[in-house]
Amino acid sequence: MSDEKQNQEKKYVYVKDAENNLYVCKLSDLKKPDELSEEEKELCMKPPGDA
Repeated sequence: MSDEKQNQEKKYVYVKDAENNLYVCKLSDLKKPDELSEEEKELCMKPPGDA
């Protein structure tokens, strides 16, 4: 595993949802929407205003 990938596995980011709930996620878990399959997109929470 590359050093960059190992460092990314150790870093966390704060994520806040539309209701101001704060979460902590691994940086390596974040993906751009266009990188997800249609099946993965169905498992995602919908952005505010899209429900």
